[in-house]
Amino acid sequence: MPSRLPATAWKAGGTTGLLLALLLALLAPVPARAAEPDTPLALSIDTLGATTINGKGPIRVSGTLTNLDTEEWDDVRIYPFIGSTPITTESDLADQAASPDNALVGSRITDEGDYTTVDKVAAGETVAWSLTVKRSDLRAHLAVTEPGVYWFGVHALGSNDVDGVPTADGRARTFLPLVPKQGKKAKPEKVAVILPIRRRVIHTPDGRIADAAGWAQQLGDDGRLGRLLSFGSTSTRISWLLDPAVLDAVRMLAGGNQPRSLGAVDGSEDGSSSASPSASASPSADAGESDSGLTEEEIADDKAAQTAATRWLERLRSALPGHEVLTLPYADPDLPALAVHDKRLYAKARERADAVFSALGITGGVPVTAPPSGYLDEAAIKLLRDRPLTIVSDQMVEGDAPPVALVDGHRLVTTSSEAASGGAGPGDRLSPVALRQRIVAQASLRLATHRPLVVLLPSRWTPAGSAPAFFDDLTTTSWVDLTTVGDAVSDQSATSVASDDLVYPETEAEAQLGENVFDSVDDLIRAGMTLQSVLTHNTDVGTQVLSEALTSTSYFARRGRGEAADRSTNVIRSELGKISVETPAAVTLSSDSGRFAVTVANGLDEPITVRLRADADPGISITGPEEVQVGPQARSTVLLTASALNNGVHTVRLRLTDADGTHVGDGAVLPIRSAQVSTIIWWFVGVGLALLFLAIFVRLVRRVRAARRTPEEAAATADPADPADHTDAAATPPAPGTP
Repeated sequence: MPSRLPATAWKAGGTTGLLLALLLALLAPVPARAAEPDTPLALSIDTLGATTINGKGPIRVSGTLTNLDTEEWDDVRIYPFIGSTPITTESDLADQAASPDNALVGSRITDEGDYTTVDKVAAGETVAWSLTVKRSDLRAHLAVTEPGVYWFGVHALGSNDVDGVPTADGRARTFLPLVPKQGKKAKPEKVAVILPIRRRVIHTPDGRIADAAGWAQQLGDDGRLGRLLSFGSTSTRISWLLDPAVLDAVRMLAGGNQPRSLGAVDGSEDGSSSASPSASASPSADAGESDSGLTEEEIADDKAAQTAATRWLERLRSALPGHEVLTLPYADPDLPALAVHDKRLYAKARERADAVFSALGITGGVPVTAPPSGYLDEAAIKLLRDRPLTIVSDQMVEGDAPPVALVDGHRLVTTSSEAASGGAGPGDRLSPVALRQRIVAQASLRLATHRPLVVLLPSRWTPAGSAPAFFDDLTTTSWVDLTTVGDAVSDQSATSVASDDLVYPETEAEAQLGENVFDSVDDLIRAGMTLQSVLTHNTDVGTQVLSEALTSTSYFARRGRGEAADRSTNVIRSELGKISVETPAAVTLSSDSGRFAVTVANGLDEPITVRLRADADPGISITGPEEVQVGPQARSTVLLTASALNNGVHTVRLRLTDADGTHVGDGAVLPIRSAQVSTIIWWFVGVGLALLFLAIFVRLVRRVRAARRTPEEAAATADPADPADHTDAAATPPAPGTP
């Protein structure tokens, strides 16, 4: 609120007056942006020994009183109060729950014995209180006895306050219904409470679960996930909503939070059927790190998480039997975003979910989709071709949402967004008492129509206070049938709802994961499958990487941009980069074909199987073996055959690929020179050689004939011009006996 300029400042007149006015305005106190507590005392209702005004016997109420003041308070009286006007519709109940914390909603009950006194509470101190209210006094203070929902709560008044003053120094309030008497044949109101096990899952680049310390805290008895198990375990019938990615992460933590394994999982080594974990980390003496690169603090966090995760899984297995188990797709993916960017991921998320539940021995689950916000758009609904049980908020349907809506052939179970929002302030609107009384109040207003009440508790809700009382009081209320989602809607006919009557807020559309996230996810999935394909004895790493990738598509990843997927992709590509092909500097062919050697190097600690692919111009072709197997940290020589169709220098790019033809590593470029001689030249060479051999033959024939002639024949046939004939004749000695 703007400060007013004092009227006296204007009397100064002229520039001086204006400057003085501005100075006073600047020095004026500025209202604080954050509102201070409107009462110096804070009250809470932690237990309420009744769900309705109906019944016999007194109602015991207890809680805490906290002094928010800077001074000590003495003789603080805590009075119960009750409203006088019943709330008879769900819309009125929603309006009343949203009323200001200091709204006057009831009158105090000051009868002796119905209030209590706290003698002293120091500044900042919190003390416990309790009181007992007679039901007869409650009814006496009601102006009418019409059935409905009434305000109920407590006021704290200091010793300087007097009765009749409407204000209070501290207050806490909730709802208490008055239910009409039910006949023996009356049907109880079906109420289903869904308890979600959800959490953001993030992997480190090497495949481990990030934030082990945070997981250890949440899985502990006092953590959110630990308290959820304790809370749900006290119920006779409840619907568990499980994200398999959370359970998978807990399983990994219970196994020591090992990094992504490239080891054999096909039973080819040591008779093992699963990847052997990395060697246990031990602290390094000089750098405070283990052999695996983890710091001592990280090792301690992993050990704490391992202990908490192991115990939590045991408790989960004990808590699930007898209850309805609703199974989400793996990592609870952002369905509206999937429908736009990558529809195939939904089927993959379902397959991974089935595999995780099977591995954990959790059977009989009901496949569901249940967006945390409660909203799905039309494209997301059409994506669900497997027609799972779809749970949405009643706010997604324009007007009065039916218990079961039929949209394009899909059954949508609507939950009460108002009941899930909890009770009224001040104080924790989602405390067990506030939440229980809001559910009971909502259910009482549906008794006449018997519309089932399905409540999906908030994803990040942490139970506090006494869990058993929450369900004990619900199950002992005769007109409430605490049941499962499936049972609650089993007898409900679906009401057709047109697509135009669906609500999808703009804020939801703006929050959806973008295309860049799915590009990163796709890159990671392909990198993981390529790595698995080249590893000779590993058939599991691709699935591990798929699980990591799916966590980046979660509703809980909406604020991210796929950074975790990008980091993991870079690490996997670095691993693939350790596989390379080495070639000679150049190759020269002396004929139209020839063989040359290349080397495949494996820098991984596991054996690989790759293929060689040669990309060359049309003037040459390269052939070689179908597959190349190389041992860990080894090199293998491969002989290739080059066949040239014409002369010249040909550029050949050699690349390693997996079985699907995906490139591995950077490859190498090899120039091959073809020096083959043309066919015409070979004809000339052939004719020349033929003439040479003919000349030699003629010469030999002539020599043989000359050797057989007599001297007289030689002299008679000698060619005077041929010196050889004369030499041969002169050199021939006379026959014996010739004079």
